[in-house]
Amino acid sequence: MHSGREGYRRGVDRLSQRVHQQRGYADLYGYFAVATGLADVFVEGYAHIWDVAAPTACIEEAGGKVSKLPGRKNGLSVATNGALHQPVCDVLENCQK
Repeated sequence: MHSGREGYRRGVDRLSQRVHQQRGYADLYGYFAVATGLADVFVEGYAHIWDVAAPTACIEEAGGKVSKLPGRKNGLSVATNGALHQPVCDVLENCQK
């Protein structure tokens, strides 16, 4: 899991305990699941700009939000439906090692 390499393993584990359902997706599908309402949150470790540029526009147009949290290597990308964005980022940041 790339989120562990970025220093967010505890935060991702804590989020996993709080969700109704958890799925693993390839990066592009995960972002578009958020954009279309199939998912409320997608977190990806070690995302590059080319991984998030196009999906970010779609998610923001749909009312969601995407941000990058700093990490050990390339950071953590967090995409949400917008309403959950700050609580998800807070959990991740408060558990960062």
